[in-house]
Amino acid sequence: MELKRKTISILLSLCLVAGLTPVNTVFATGECEHQSGKHSVVITKATCMQAGEMAWCCNLCNEPVRAEEIPMHPNRKIVGGKDSTCKEEGHTGDTVCTDCEKTIEKDQAIPKKAHTWGEWQETEATCEKEGSKFHICAVCEDVEVAETTPKKDHTWGEWVETEAPTYTKEGKEERKCSVCGTTETQTIPVLDTPTTPSEVTDVMIEAMQIPDISDIGFDAGDKATIEEARAAYEKVITEHPAYGMILETTLKKIEAAEAAYMAAKRAAFEATEPDIELTRDEFYYNKKPKTPKVRSGLEGFTEGEDYILGYEDNIKAGIGSVVIEGMDDLEGLSVTKDILIRPYRGAINKVTTRRNSMVVTSRDQSAGGITGYQFAWRVTNSGDGWKTKMTSTKNYRTTIKNLKADTRYTVKVRGIVKVDGVRYYGEWSKLSKTRTTR
Repeated sequence: MELKRKTISILLSLCLVAGLTPVNTVFATGECEHQSGKHSVVITKATCMQAGEMAWCCNLCNEPVRAEEIPMHPNRKIVGGKDSTCKEEGHTGDTVCTDCEKTIEKDQAIPKKAHTWGEWQETEATCEKEGSKFHICAVCEDVEVAETTPKKDHTWGEWVETEAPTYTKEGKEERKCSVCGTTETQTIPVLDTPTTPSEVTDVMIEAMQIPDISDIGFDAGDKATIEEARAAYEKVITEHPAYGMILETTLKKIEAAEAAYMAAKRAAFEATEPDIELTRDEFYYNKKPKTPKVRSGLEGFTEGEDYILGYEDNIKAGIGSVVIEGMDDLEGLSVTKDILIRPYRGAINKVTTRRNSMVVTSRDQSAGGITGYQFAWRVTNSGDGWKTKMTSTKNYRTTIKNLKADTRYTVKVRGIVKVDGVRYYGEWSKLSKTRTTR
């Protein structure tokens, strides 16, 4: 194929650039009889979107003699492709050229497929659940409900009394569904107010159903029984004052039982002290009040109803108190539990060394209620035990003597609070390292 002059000129230049020089003077005169080319030059590179072009040059004069197309990149792959289902969309994925890794076509969404519904099915309504008409997708098992039918009514049996009513207390009765076994309960009203001597006697007998005084304790069951007896008595006397004389013995017994219960409750509260555990009984001073609660030991008593919590000396270092003060039935009684507030962690502000001594200045902790400081020192990395020195609250600066010259020492300090002859210590400060002078 004959090439245009301009293209030939370009191809010739490319041949020369490629190092293909003329082999004889025929090239210069333009009279070469071209031989089939064995040398090629790429004019345009092939891509994944279009073909390229190359030229073959003459073996004698290196002049381009024919052109040839370079096929475009043939290899493709799909990245991120996914078929759609009836549950979610699919994706075509990106079409990528594997020769140059360029994306030829961007990913596109593929719409969801339609469900593959099975035959319509029906469930009959019962007294426990609704009925329905539905079908199920054979692929994803989704259920589509076309319609529902209401629950059926229960098939109730007869009402059966389970707890008889009294003059002061409602009774109970229940019935049962013969199909599903569900039970339904309702109350039976209290008996009418007694109007005859025999009925009054029945009320008296009911009120008398309280334990012997010798058996009364701090027990929820005893309390409920006594309250029921008192309610029965009050009901009769309110509506029929004339019956007061008939029930006089009953009243005395109720009052005696109430007094016995009160005494048992107060005795139980006073006996709780050894068993009471606080949520926390040891703290470090941080300028804030310490207000632990009761964790255990007061079972049967309710905060806010039977007792309240108070606190004494619960801010500064030392021994504070949690005061559990009785209310109402327990008025006048209290139980005290101690809490320990240790000094906060020590801190060294400054260390000044001399040849055979050093002056250590601690952070002043006097505002926290401490009674003194404990300083400790030893030769660094020696394995020796710590030597200590105690000072009063005023002396948060101390001089440590009889040290070795030109020696490294490690120093620490902590606060002390002394209560009734017993010392309680705070946490040690961070270690401070220093060296005495020569």
